[in-house]
Order: sequence, then structure tokens, then C-alpha cells
Amino acid sequence: LRARGTATGKNVSAFGTLEAKDLGGLGKTLHAFAGVDVPGLGGNGTVRVSLKGPPRGPGAQLLGELKRFSIAGLQADVLTLNAEVPDVSQPLDTDVLLHAQRLHFGERVFDDVTFDLITHGRQLDLDLATKGMGDLQVHSMALLDKDTRGAELERLELTSADAKWQLEAPMKLGWADGLSLSAFSLRDGDQRVSGELGLSRGRVTAKARVERLDLARLPHVLALPSLGLGGTLTADAEATGKIARPAVTLHATLEHGKLKGLDALEVKLDGSWVDERAKGTLKLHSALGRLDGTFDVPVLAFLDEKPGDGTAHFTLSAIPLKRLEAELGRPLPFEGLVSGVIDLAGSGDHPKVRVTLESDELTLTRDEKKLSFGGTQLSVFTTDAATLDATLRFSTLGAESAFALATPLSPQTTVYITSAAFSWSAVPGANYVAVLASDEGYSSLLSSSVLSASSQTFSGLDLGATY
Repeated sequence: LRARGTATGKNVSAFGTLEAKDLGGLGKTLHAFAGVDVPGLGGNGTVRVSLKGPPRGPGAQLLGELKRFSIAGLQADVLTLNAEVPDVSQPLDTDVLLHAQRLHFGERVFDDVTFDLITHGRQLDLDLATKGMGDLQVHSMALLDKDTRGAELERLELTSADAKWQLEAPMKLGWADGLSLSAFSLRDGDQRVSGELGLSRGRVTAKARVERLDLARLPHVLALPSLGLGGTLTADAEATGKIARPAVTLHATLEHGKLKGLDALEVKLDGSWVDERAKGTLKLHSALGRLDGTFDVPVLAFLDEKPGDGTAHFTLSAIPLKRLEAELGRPLPFEGLVSGVIDLAGSGDHPKVRVTLESDELTLTRDEKKLSFGGTQLSVFTTDAATLDATLRFSTLGAESAFALATPLSPQTTVYITSAAFSWSAVPGANYVAVLASDEGYSSLLSSSVLSASSQTFSGLDLGATY
């Protein structure tokens, strides 16, 4: 830090230069001597400050160029700053110009970012523009209240690609006792976003409504292009209560939706979040099948494995495995349609889960040969003995088969076959050999018998495979 200057009864002239090689050091100093934590503060550059004019009201100017600046996950490359106050005794007349050659925030990268704030008395003008990930421009005009405890937002425009959102009527902002936004409405054609907000004394009251929002036209700053979002969203949301634990309700409908290549999405969600408990109904239809269900779950209790009873029931209908294979980007061994049921019960410390998948016909293809399986049912479920058990039933080549498996719920996974049953249509006078073997190629014979009946059951088994 270098500074010089002169002062007389009629004039003040002072200059200062701050050269920062590592702003991270400033963050450590603030923490050590003032107990102030500035997350992610870093960067380097030069800032110059000048003060000129009469002692009672000199003008101030701040000029700076930071080759790199970062704070709270936000990083700017080549950040220039020009702030000017013609009379420091009149701080409401201020011009602030910021420009970043490039701005990084998570996966998002913005080029040529400009921020201009110009104030004349109580009139405030703000302009924000960026390129990259879709050009975005924001222009707003506001009038500060005489007591400086609020403002009236007279004009707001957000322009991006082929969208132009405009404030339909002036709205009030207040910060005298927390933060408040009066009822507002932004419109772009038949799209509309409206709401209101109040934050005061640790409590929140908020409402929001979205009407016919075209997700494909969202600014890239709000939605990554890689998500491939599309469809029309209509939603109502409300939050009330303590800021730390608000009660939230949400009603949302998505029509003709798209997400990462999955299209024809039709979604309807009616839900609430009260006392850390999620409750509601969900209907989701797409080219990949249907999902319908209800839920009433203490989410945090289940995540933390603490007491708290909950239930959830979902049904899966007509899921084409061929389409699922394409969405997953990896081959699946079977073709066909699969339906199922997912049930959750119990408490966070003792959850009970059962997943059942069924298919009338599955086809397995190996070396251009096809093998059909009928009446297939796979059930996977937790037990009171802390095991993840499963039963599998299917029929193929004229025989019906059933398996039971048990897996202890531990970091080391061991699958046990506890029983196996087979049945087939017997030919009169013919004998059959039932063989149960453990190794690929059936080289290790565990049980064998000659019989003329049409079924065979192996029980009391304890065949384990650990991996």
C-alpha cells in the first residue's frame, strides 16, 4: 500500500495505490484480527484511489484491474473497476462500472460481463449484460424512498435470445425490517411469473406462480444447455413460517416435457414440506413408461437413520427395456416390457423396502439365439433380520423355476441361495435328473437325483458368494 497527498483549508488532494499479489492473504488477516471470514477470497491486481476537492465535499474515484478475483465460488478473469463519487457528501450521486473478461460460476462460464450502476439523487439505474451460454441483458430503473428504507422498482427488463421479460407494473422493495417485495408480475407473451415475498424477524411469507413457462426458452444462466430442457411448466408455490424450517406447498404440472433426450414427459406433482416431512402425490408419464405414487416421508430422519415413521408407494407401468437401454447408454441382457411396485415403510432407523418387478415375457439374446422367459417376477425386500432378501420366479423351456436369496446388509456383500424350486410338464414313463451345481460349467455337483415327478425343490441351502 502506497499513499501520498496534501491538504489545505481549501483543497484536499490524496492518492493511494494498493497492489495485491494474493488476496487470499487479506482473507487470512481479516479472520485473524477481525474474526471475519470471507469464503474463497483470492486473486491479484492493482487498485488506485484518489480524493480531490474542497475538504467538505471532495470527489473520490476508484480505479482497479484485478487479473484474477474470486469469492464464494465465483471467479472473474481480468476484472476492471471504475467507481466515481463527484461529492462524497452526496453519496447518492455515484457511478460504478464493472467489467469482467470472463466469469466462472460452477459449470457456467460467461464472457464479457458488464455491470453498470448509476445513481442521480434518489434515481437508480442498473444495467447488467453478459455473453456466452446465451446473451443476457438486464435493465432496471428504481426510485429510492426519501427515508432510504425502500425503493420502487419502476422498470425491469430481462432479454435473452428470443425472450424478453418485462415488469407489468411498478413494485415496492423494502429493507427497513428485513426484506419485502410487494406483489409483482413479469410477462413475456403468454408466459408469466408472479409472486411476493416477506422476510422479517426470522420468518418468511412467500408466494410464487408460474404460468405457461417455456423451459426451452429459459436463459442459459438458469438452465444448462446439456440438460436439454423443454416443455410447458405451470406451478404454484407457497412458503410460510420460520426461515430455518418453513412450511412449503407446491403444485406443478409439466406438459410435453423434455430432459436429456427423454421426451413426451407429462408430470403432475402435488406436495408439501412441513416439519421436515415430504408428503404428496406424483404422476409421471413418458415414452419410457409411467410412474404413479404417493409419499409421506420424514426425509431427514431417513437420511440420518433416525426414528420417524414414513410410507411411500409407487407403481411402474409398461417400461420398455429397449428404450431404457438407449437412455442408459449401456446394453441390457433382456428385451420386453417391465412393470413394478416400490413400497417404503417403517422408520428412519429401521426402514422397510420392497421392490417388485414383473414381466409377462422377456427375451434373452445370446449369439443370435433367443430364449424366452414368461411370468417373471423379481422381489427384493429388507427383513427384520437386517438382510436384503430376494425371490425370483420365471418359466422357460417348459419349466417353472423359483429362487430365494439372502444378502446381509453390510459393507461386504454376500449373496446366499437359501432355496430353489423347479417344475415342468413330465412325459409319462420318462425319468429326469435334477442337478444343482455351484460353478460355471456345472463342474461342482452339489445335489443330484433321478426322478419321474414333475418338480424338484432344494431347501436348507447355504450357498454363498462374496464380492
